[in-house]
Amino acid sequence: DNGGCVLRLAGLYTATRGAHGFWLGNNYGKPIRGRPDGVINLLHYDDAAGACLAALIADSSRTTSRTFLVSDGHPQTRKEI
Repeated sequence: DNGGCVLRLAGLYTATRGAHGFWLGNNYGKPIRGRPDGVINLLHYDDAAGACLAALIADSSRTTSRTFLVSDGHPQTRKEI
């Protein structure tokens, strides 16, 4: 054990890039697959960077050998996007 942890990041996005662009029609003419009520978890790039920094400076006794799921805390359905 080398004292590390894992951050599993939700779908990354910015104002111009991300899953919302795909679901809003920027899908290059391909049909959108999946149920409209399917839930998508997202995370802004800046928040992902903040999570990485927080993991680096956190007390290792609280993070070692753990997996953290990181999202913005506001899951949306495909239809809501």
